[in-house]
Amino acid sequence: MGIAEVAQHDERLHLPASTGPGPPTPDFDHGLSSWMFIDKFTDSLRGLKASVEALLSSTRTFDDVKTFMQSNRSTDPKEQNQFYEFWAENYGKDMSVLGYNGPALAADCLLSHFAGSREAALVLDVACGTGLVAQVMSELGFRHFVGVDGSKGMLEQAAKTGLYQDLRLALLGTQPLPAQAGVFDVVMIVGSLRVGIVPVSAVREMCNATKPGNLNQSHQ
Repeated sequence: MGIAEVAQHDERLHLPASTGPGPPTPDFDHGLSSWMFIDKFTDSLRGLKASVEALLSSTRTFDDVKTFMQSNRSTDPKEQNQFYEFWAENYGKDMSVLGYNGPALAADCLLSHFAGSREAALVLDVACGTGLVAQVMSELGFRHFVGVDGSKGMLEQAAKTGLYQDLRLALLGTQPLPAQAGVFDVVMIVGSLRVGIVPVSAVREMCNATKPGNLNQSHQ
């Protein structure tokens, strides 16, 4: 290559066009730009997919959720548990759609009888689900929670709240309540004391887990 040919190169390293036979010399800048465009386009598609999924989950109506819940007619504990496993990721959003206020009502009832220190109280949240009860109680000053649920998916969602010091997997009625006797200041169960979820026989275990003279709160 002569001096004159070198001078034809610009700083972007475009190769000079070929003057002889053979394929044209590729433009490296053009290739790099194409790959950058593809990367950006792929990122845009990912963002669009996430936006559509978020939109679909946020457009569930009251009737949609009601119909979904009514599709679960089983009273078998294991089948119920499978249903809640499937529901776990959308459970919190669906409860908001329904305007479910069970945790708030239970917490209000608790406060009318609880005279101890909220910050020091140790709370056992039975059938804790995604953590709705702990979220309400934490806003009222409670800080220490142990959750129990039969659904691993529900416990994974509860863990995301960051409110529980311990989460324990147990299908009550078929497995014992994983809680020491006489340890908890408050034991809560909200919306779950019924056939197929938590049987009435578990109430004795919950009472045993409560410190003598403290509170065991159930709310449907």
